[in-house]
Amino acid sequence: MKKKQLSELITKNTQDLVSKVAELEKVIVVERFNLNMGKAKNVHSIKNRKRDIAQIKTILKMKELTQNESNYK
Repeated sequence: MKKKQLSELITKNTQDLVSKVAELEKVIVVERFNLNMGKAKNVHSIKNRKRDIAQIKTILKMKELTQNESNYK
């Protein structure tokens, strides 16, 4: 994921991010199936999708922590 896309994700709300994670997980299942069937040509796409999911989950955690921090003040 490029830095520009990452900065766009930071501005989105948590519901959009959760739905994006679910969408990417479905894509991984399809890509893994295609890879096992020999249809996929880009074998690194699963790795890239996993990285994208990790980045989105990091953003979600960051938002959760900042929200909890503001509640304690």
